[in-house]
Amino acid sequence: VTVSQTAGFPEATTSTTVITIRIPPRQRSLEQTAFTVKLRVPLWATSAANSISVNGERLSGVVPGTYFGITRNWADGDQVEVFYPLNLWVAPINDVRPGWQSVMAFMYGPLVLAGLTESDIFVPPGTDFNQNPSKFIHRNSTSGLSFEAVDTSGKKMKMIPLFDVMEE
Repeated sequence: VTVSQTAGFPEATTSTTVITIRIPPRQRSLEQTAFTVKLRVPLWATSAANSISVNGERLSGVVPGTYFGITRNWADGDQVEVFYPLNLWVAPINDVRPGWQSVMAFMYGPLVLAGLTESDIFVPPGTDFNQNPSKFIHRNSTSGLSFEAVDTSGKKMKMIPLFDVMEE
């Protein structure tokens, strides 16, 4: 059995992953093709639009922070499509020192966003910024990972995934 994966992650906004099952002709009896595929459902994948489907049939029970198992008799060419829409959220930095307890990371799905700025201070607007960062951070592109954040004074800051900072 061969399992191949095609992913548009993290740039794609419409599909996350397609997994195709290939079974050689000599192994296509039902006894040989029954197995479980387990898919990780990340804790950040909290959207009601999360979906896992097999050959276009949507499955239910996708729960963030768990593994989703699909047990079946697989056929050659079966496809599993996985879609977890990326969203903006806040991850608190776990630090017991009082001066650092309000420090947090702004995230896009599993990606840490880095602010490109001359300042080390960014004050988000409002009081619920840690619950809803999409109020002040917006994605600028449907094909690239570029974001813009606006602070309480209206000053704009470009944000990109931390892994791209090395190229800045």
